[in-house]
Amino acid sequence: MVDILASDYNTLQQRVANLLGTGTATFGYGQTVQSSAVFQGNTILASQWDNLATDIKSVYIHQTGNSP
Repeated sequence: MVDILASDYNTLQQRVANLLGTGTATFGYGQTVQSSAVFQGNTILASQWDNLATDIKSVYIHQTGNSP
């Protein structure tokens, strides 16, 4: 099994949050972000993955107008 580091998860989560949420400068769709960063050394829970997946789907829907 391959371990996914909290830092890798957090990098992806932050990129998605910048797109979906308020972002900075001209970035951000102004939508509610369901996911959040995880603490280093903690196990990433299924619920945290589910929230990140929901955010990614929301970005996809915003960009394409279609559900994945």
